[in-house]
Parts: sequence; C-alpha cells; structure tokens
Amino acid sequence: MQNSSLLGLSIALLFYAKYHGVLLVFFTMLALPKLLLRKSFYLVTLIAIAGFFPHMLWQYQHDFATLRYHFIERPSSSFSLKRSLEFIGLQVVLAGVFVGPVVWWIVFKNKAENNFNRALKFISIGTVAFFLFSSLSKKTEANWTIFLSVPLILLVSHAEIWKKKIVHKLLIASCGLVVILRIVFVLPPDTVKIKRANEFHGWSDWAQGVQERCAPHGIVGNTYQISSKLSYYLNQEIGSLNIHSRKNQFDFWQFEKNVPTKEVCYISNNNQFGGEEILTPEGKTLHILKNQSIEQLKQLK
Repeated sequence: MQNSSLLGLSIALLFYAKYHGVLLVFFTMLALPKLLLRKSFYLVTLIAIAGFFPHMLWQYQHDFATLRYHFIERPSSSFSLKRSLEFIGLQVVLAGVFVGPVVWWIVFKNKAENNFNRALKFISIGTVAFFLFSSLSKKTEANWTIFLSVPLILLVSHAEIWKKKIVHKLLIASCGLVVILRIVFVLPPDTVKIKRANEFHGWSDWAQGVQERCAPHGIVGNTYQISSKLSYYLNQEIGSLNIHSRKNQFDFWQFEKNVPTKEVCYISNNNQFGGEEILTPEGKTLHILKNQSIEQLKQLK
C-alpha cells in the first residue's frame, strides 16, 4: 500500500515536471504488460490520476492550452534527413562523447537480465525512436532525452567491455573533455573565441542596457524567451504579447494589470515593426519600439 501510494504520487509529480514523463510510463507498460494483472497497478493508477487531476481540470478549463502548444501549434517543416541524422548523432554524443557508440552498442546487444532492465531498455530505445520519428516533420531538441542518462548508466555500468584499456581511455577522455568544456563556458568569451560560449555571458549587462534605453516606460517582449531573460536579469515581471508566436503561459498571467505605465517599450525580434536595433550577447538583432500602448501593440497581431 505504501509503495503503491509513493509510486502513484511520483508518477503524478513526474507528469507535472515534464510531459515527457509519460514516455517512461508508456514504455514500462510496453515492456512489462503483466503489470496489468497486478491489483497494485490500479491503485498506483488511481493515485497518479488523483494527483494529476488539478492540472487536467486546468487544461479542460483553458482549452487544453499546453497540449495544443506542444502537439498541435508547433510549426511543422518539410522532411529533413539531415535533421534526423543530426538528432541521432547528438544522442550518441550525449551518451558519453567518445564512448557513446559503446554505450548504445551495449544497450542493443545485451539481453535484459530482469524485468527492471527490460523496462530501462524499452525506455531508452523507445524514447529515442519517439523523438526520431518526431524529427521527420518537426524541430527537436537534443536535451529532451537527457533523462536517459540514468537508465543508460544502469544498463551499461556493469558491462565487461569497460575493462578493456582502449575503452577505459576513451571514457577518461570523454570525462576530461566535458570538464574542459564546462571550464571554457565559465571563462569570459574574449578569453576563448568560441561563439557558442557567448550565449552564457553578458545577459545581465544587456538587460540593464535595455532597461536604461526604455526608461521610464515599462518593458514588454514579443516572445516568452525575451521576456523570461529580461524578467530574470532585471528581477521584475516582464510580460509577453506573443505576437506571431504560440499562445503560452504569459497569455494567462494577464501581465497588463502590472505594467507601471500606459505606454511601454516593446522588445521584438520582428523587424517589420521597426524601432531601434539592439544586439543580444549571442549576436541576435532585436528591435526596441518605444511609446506604445498595450492596445496599439495588440493590433500588430
């Protein structure tokens, strides 16, 4: 009873944390269909549903907004073999840089010794297959499968192949490269000329610069990415109008009530609205449109 309750609660929290959590449950059931014959399975299911019910109710009351955001309103694109191959390549690298091929070779080659390992194997292979299929028509992010690091480690850590010198050296080299890259990302971008490193520096000064150029008006972004960065680095609520963008959480917060001025400073990544140009630390061009009311901006949609 206690274990079933804790498992049901854990599943509910898993769904709250990330919708991808449903993949763990689905592929576990696919790997172990006999779970359906256990009474405890239905207790776990009831507790998970009860725990997740407030969110399901919210979804119903708001026209299933987040489900529409992820599964319906995501922009589709034409078939791209390159995009799918890049996804596969990144999954291999994320599994251990130089030892990634070894990790996946072990997962595919070794037979599951017990039900637990069978479930882990189904989760690992099934999740990659799911997002690989999605990559055929939509953009995917490599980090969506990062949770697979746990089942992959459990599946391959006891393999005999790690005792081989060449594989052991590749493992050490992989760990060393990760440590070096983490240090590189901490260093100022002027020290190490890596374009990707610019993404992690300069945002605080950039946000302060935006605030100075917009003063004394309140600030509003046109995407949740812009508004989220400004909110974090300025330590204040920055709304987002999501013009030409999918409806998201900012649309439900009704930020207009908290804007300190009637006229706002609009930060947009869309050049068709005009305004002053400003570069982000990663080199993207944004536009500052001043002295606009919320009503005027909504008409731009």
